[in-house]
Amino acid sequence: MTYKEVIERLNLQSLPDEGGYYRQTWNSDVSTAIYFLLTPENNGFSALHTLSYVEIYHFYAGDSVQLLLFPPEETSGEVQEVILGNNLEKKEYPQFIVPAETTQGSCLMNGGEWALLGTTMAPPYSPETFKLSSRSKMLKAFPDYRDWIIRLTREEEA
Repeated sequence: MTYKEVIERLNLQSLPDEGGYYRQTWNSDVSTAIYFLLTPENNGFSALHTLSYVEIYHFYAGDSVQLLLFPPEETSGEVQEVILGNNLEKKEYPQFIVPAETTQGSCLMNGGEWALLGTTMAPPYSPETFKLSSRSKMLKAFPDYRDWIIRLTREEEA
């Protein structure tokens, strides 16, 4: 399938700010779940952002995805790189848990065409739980990751 066929088949919508396509498949008092599709459009990435709660990624189909995790600035944690995919021999993860308050961003691996993922949050997602990361603040906090930060953020308006 092409990514356009996936969008049509699953009735996905463009996800403003973060990038990619999505559709919420579950919403209750205790959790939410979505389909999430990365495509080459908009440089094929999910912009760096932070969520107030744990988010669980599920890899379903397509090309592998690189997930970068930045610790909260007030901690001394390490930046972590995770590959989401189905190739267990290459140490890819079909499921991965992102801790609350961790800044995360993802992109298709090396020329990938599309990747279909899902995410689950408990407590449920709400707009107040999402914060898009500032390129300039991330560059100041993590200068050694300049190329990644530029890759996973959009230019800020003056």
